[in-house]
Amino acid sequence: MEFNPRYPTLLSAALYAGLVIGALSVGELADIMGRMRLWQVSIFGVAVFSMIAASSPNWTALNIFVALTGIFGGGNRKWT
Repeated sequence: MEFNPRYPTLLSAALYAGLVIGALSVGELADIMGRMRLWQVSIFGVAVFSMIAASSPNWTALNIFVALTGIFGGGNRKWT
């Protein structure tokens, strides 16, 4: 509520849009990069963009960084 958003549910929509994009692209990237490397990159990306999102200066930046967090977290699961 700090930013007094006009559309407060936009944050959830940005997260889910990022998760869908990430989930759809992980399969192809795993074939190119390898599963373990992609898993490590996704963990790193979620950590970095979560920290950046936590320090966002405005509502627009927060939505963008939450979407980027979702993209990196979309296919984040450990393959065996």
